[in-house]
Amino acid sequence: MCPQTTPKRKTLIVSHNAGGAAVLAAWVKHQLDPVACDFALCGPALGIFMREFPALNLVGLDVNLNSYQQVIAATSAQDTRWETLFISKARAAGIFCVSLLDHWTNYQTRFLLDGKTVYPDEIWVQDDFAYALTTKIAGYPPVEQIEDYYLCDQAAAIGQFAAQRDKRDELHVLVVTEPSTNPLYSEYTVLHDVLCYLDAHTQQRCHVRLRLHPREEHNKYDAVIENWRQTLSAEAQNRLQIHLSQDSLIEDCAWSDWVVGCQTMAMVVALSAGLKVFSCLPASVSQCALPHTQIERWFLPVGASVE
Repeated sequence: MCPQTTPKRKTLIVSHNAGGAAVLAAWVKHQLDPVACDFALCGPALGIFMREFPALNLVGLDVNLNSYQQVIAATSAQDTRWETLFISKARAAGIFCVSLLDHWTNYQTRFLLDGKTVYPDEIWVQDDFAYALTTKIAGYPPVEQIEDYYLCDQAAAIGQFAAQRDKRDELHVLVVTEPSTNPLYSEYTVLHDVLCYLDAHTQQRCHVRLRLHPREEHNKYDAVIENWRQTLSAEAQNRLQIHLSQDSLIEDCAWSDWVVGCQTMAMVVALSAGLKVFSCLPASVSQCALPHTQIERWFLPVGASVE
């Protein structure tokens, strides 16, 4: 009689929001065999992972975690709950659980579930900024800094596309929008201010490409753009052209000379590819959520000095 062997247990990958999904999918691509994983996906994460791993095996919230060696989860906003529900289940079942952080804010509130803090066994971060911030939080789980495969892959792909770009005299500006949850400003006012800034500070012909956030409808800013156009002279209307992006973020960045946004992850991707990146946060906002000092602010906070 042949001896029975215990099959190697799988890893469960958990994700919901787009930003965390992109980062986690890149890590899985470089570090794991997706066949050895199951995937608990919801929201935008489902499409992101399906594009990367078309044959992945999906499971739901009712899956029995005892069949897994470990759970690796992205993180989302507090109201999403998807990842924190799996973290809570993993901790209750005694299954080792890791969370991969993809931002630089809300490091404690994103682990709240029904008013209680639910931390994983370990936290992964991908840069010095995040490591410095997380290791200062009292009571936080152990933190490990790992390779940022997402940014490495994005920067390499942008470089390949950019190398095929023709030389030109015109300025290409990518504006990456995002819904504002800050009471100090609205995304509509921000876009209007960006377009006015470009009118006032550029002399050559300028092509503006608007890249919308995944949660935004394609016609969201039509009224803002039309109102801005009506303030332009005939010369400025000819010099400044604006249209919506139909391409991927990689193609958009390769097309661009400048990338402008408030504080969205797309700006960090552009920065990793060596592009000039500017924050258009209004002066009423004292600090950008992105800690990267290479990002220059167009509208300096009140009282800030120009170096």
